[in-house]
Amino acid sequence: SAGIVGFHNIGNTCFFNSGTQCLMHTVPLIQKFVCSDEWMNDLNYENKIGMKGELAQAFAHLAKNVWSGQFSTITPSNLKCVIGRFRDTFSGFDQQDSHELIYAMLDGIHEDLNRCKTKPILEPVEGDGTDDDEKAVQAWNQYKQINDSIIVDIFDGMFRSHLWCPNCQSTTVVFDPYRSINMPIESPHRKRTKVIYVPFDFAEKRRTLSIEFLESSENDF
Repeated sequence: SAGIVGFHNIGNTCFFNSGTQCLMHTVPLIQKFVCSDEWMNDLNYENKIGMKGELAQAFAHLAKNVWSGQFSTITPSNLKCVIGRFRDTFSGFDQQDSHELIYAMLDGIHEDLNRCKTKPILEPVEGDGTDDDEKAVQAWNQYKQINDSIIVDIFDGMFRSHLWCPNCQSTTVVFDPYRSINMPIESPHRKRTKVIYVPFDFAEKRRTLSIEFLESSENDF
């Protein structure tokens, strides 16, 4: 079925396959690359920090194969090769981090499709907390003068940072762009304790048991 396609492992590429599969099933992104070829109008061959359109084209080619309904498995070697030339970290066949791969892929596609051919030097936009709506729009428009692509349209947003000085009592508010948010996944806080089990029949042997429970749990022993 279209979209239900496995990737062959071409080394220690579990991180690459899983990260790429996430992007292959990010619906707004896939709609841009599979349902339309308008992205080709944005190919930026002049961007010095891009891949001359190679990464965007390799991603689009793989996406169309994944969603064509013609394959059950695919070897994504071409995309792996291209991202390896764009980022040395992924050039070999060592295990890497999936999140870093996803971010590098999005960054590379963004640079290949960046509609901004020239990037002006701009002053930072700062507010005082009373004009957030105005400053947020101004900061976003300024950001789009340097970074403007399909990737920005789908993934990018802004953090509001608020700084208050206790000495002069001044307030500064800035809006910083982001493409991903790192959120730590904590394991449940658990405790382990030892309990001595004393049988009702004293003739039986006592036993020492190890019991694990959540720290927030209320347990009576």
